[in-house]
Amino acid sequence: PQGPSLLRVLELRAALLDAMRRWPESVSLLQQVVTGRERLLGTNHPDTLVAVDNLCSMMDKMGQLQDAIPLSLRSLEGRQSTLGSEHLESLLATYRHALVLRSLGRHHEAIALLPRVVSIREAALGPEDPETLLALHALATLLQATGHLDKAEAHWKRVFQVFSKRLGKRHPDTLRAGRSQAEILLAMGQFKAARDAYETVLKASELGHLTLLSPRSKVP
Repeated sequence: PQGPSLLRVLELRAALLDAMRRWPESVSLLQQVVTGRERLLGTNHPDTLVAVDNLCSMMDKMGQLQDAIPLSLRSLEGRQSTLGSEHLESLLATYRHALVLRSLGRHHEAIALLPRVVSIREAALGPEDPETLLALHALATLLQATGHLDKAEAHWKRVFQVFSKRLGKRHPDTLRAGRSQAEILLAMGQFKAARDAYETVLKASELGHLTLLSPRSKVP
């Protein structure tokens, strides 16, 4: 039987294979790690769930989203079972599960998960914490994609304000957030507000090639 030390070696080799883009081989090793840790530690042990997370991430990277979704759900349910639904590790698992749902195009299911993540992270970590902003960023993107423009605009405005403060007005993430807000305002027919928002972004960027039709970079 594979002991803890050998499983750790397999995990490290899987990470090396990942870096070499030999993903199927990495998946094979990670599956062994998950199975071995389940046997040695139990299904909901933190180290087992880390291995599940790694396997889920690899499936996502390979585009095997139908295989990734049960893994992300298992990670979420395992942490909620052992830590509680409001623990920060559980919230991270919820956030990751929402991203897999988003990748599958299941936007409404992802939207249902994220407000709670934003709310609890905000209370525990603060409204300007990077983890809070990551969840808010993802929520704003999904709301915009599903046509909930009023809510999306309010979230983008908040993201833009905090990014301006923490990252600086010329940071690419700040500019993308400002441009997203401007695009929503334009779509809502709030032309003056949209123009003002675009001008703010253009002045900050100091890039003459930015126009109203510039595509946003894909949100990670």
